[in-house]
Amino acid sequence: HSLRKLHVRWYHATADQMRRFLERVGVKDEVLDLIPEVVDTCRVCRTWAKPGPANVCSINLPDKFNEQVEFDLLFVHKYIIFHLLDRCTRWHAAKIVPDKSAETLTQALDEIWVRPHGPMRELICDGESGIVQSQHTNTYLRRAGIKLQPRAKDQHAQYAERRGALCRDVIHRIEEQLKFE
Repeated sequence: HSLRKLHVRWYHATADQMRRFLERVGVKDEVLDLIPEVVDTCRVCRTWAKPGPANVCSINLPDKFNEQVEFDLLFVHKYIIFHLLDRCTRWHAAKIVPDKSAETLTQALDEIWVRPHGPMRELICDGESGIVQSQHTNTYLRRAGIKLQPRAKDQHAQYAERRGALCRDVIHRIEEQLKFE
């Protein structure tokens, strides 16, 4: 019972994390052996298990911040989350937007990335029409000196999508824990 409370209090820590910490404070081996069962039977952790690894072979690795930035839209319930991720540092910026119109997406891009960090050299996206097909957005990008790199059909902005999946996972875990409590 106490181990489960610790697991939840430590934000659904993994069995390894719990074991390392509890070993440091001198907890007995019989108690430490119970940790995997506690973690494996946690309803919240089972409901929102971490996505498996996405192994990708990449030859295009930027070596400076703001060289290549990926864009993606994340949908969580009724919300649209506009998010960007720098490929070099994995710095992430996100904002809830009301719709997918070109004006809204361009404003979000300017507000959460271009104004604070300056224009990126390349913006990589997965064919989102509000960015790729919009004359408004293309004019903005051209004026800012940003090269648009749309992905081909069925290709994705893989780093941004992976980060989005992790964000969605965290949101769902928090919701499940709130329902449980």
